Amino acid sequence: EGQRVGRALRQALEARSLRPGPVTVLNDTVAALLALGPSPRGIGLIVGTGHNVASYYPLARIPKLGRTNEAGRMAVNLECGNFHPPHLSALDDELDRRLGDQPGTQRLEKAVSGFYLPKLFNLIDPEHPIKNNKTLVERAQKDGPDGVTARALIERSADLVAAVVAGVIRSARDDDGPMVEIQAEGGLFASPGYETRFKSTLAMLSDEPFQIRRAPEANLRGAARASLSKP
Repeated sequence: EGQRVGRALRQALEARSLRPGPVTVLNDTVAALLALGPSPRGIGLIVGTGHNVASYYPLARIPKLGRTNEAGRMAVNLECGNFHPPHLSALDDELDRRLGDQPGTQRLEKAVSGFYLPKLFNLIDPEHPIKNNKTLVERAQKDGPDGVTARALIERSADLVAAVVAGVIRSARDDDGPMVEIQAEGGLFASPGYETRFKSTLAMLSDEPFQIRRAPEANLRGAARASLSKP
C-alpha cells in the first residue's frame, strides 16, 4: 500500500544485476482473453475458485473513457462476480449473511464459484458436510439426496455463468463478426458435465455461434502477450 505496483519486483530483479523492463499489471481474466490472440469477439472466462469475465467492447460503449466518438475496441475486465442476479434464493441470502465478509457483495460469485458452492451445500445439507470444491464434484457423481443436491448446485452454476456470457455476447456485439471464442479457465469449469451444461444453456440463450477454447497455460500466454505488446 502506498507504493507503485511492481516496484518491489523491479528492485528485487535489479539487486540480482538484471535489467527489467516495464512491469505489466494484468487481471487473470484479461490474460485468458488475450490468450485467444487477435480474436475481436473473444471472451475470457474464469469459473474456478472465483468467477469473472472479460471481453472486447467498442470504445463508444465505455463512457468513462470519454472517447465515445472513437472507433475501435478495448479489453474490459467486467468483475461480474459482484453482479447481484434477481434469481437467487433465500439460501443464497442466508449464506451471504453468515459469511460476514462484506455482505451484499460478490453475490453472483457466491452462487457459482468453487470457493462458495461447498459452503452453500453445507448450509443445505449439514448432515453430509463437504470440505471443498473437489469434494463437491465427487459428491455430484454419486446417487442419493446429497448427490442430487451437489449436481443441482453445479448445474445452476453453469446456467448462471452461461446467462452472464450470453449477456456479454449481446452487449459487446457491434456487427455480425466472426464466431465468438470463449477461453474458459478454472477447475470448476473443467469438472465433469460442467462444460456440456454451460454450452447447452448458452445455446438456448444466444443465437450467436460460439466455440470453447482450452489453450494450455492460457493465463501465462495471455500475460506474455500483454508484456510484449506496446502500450
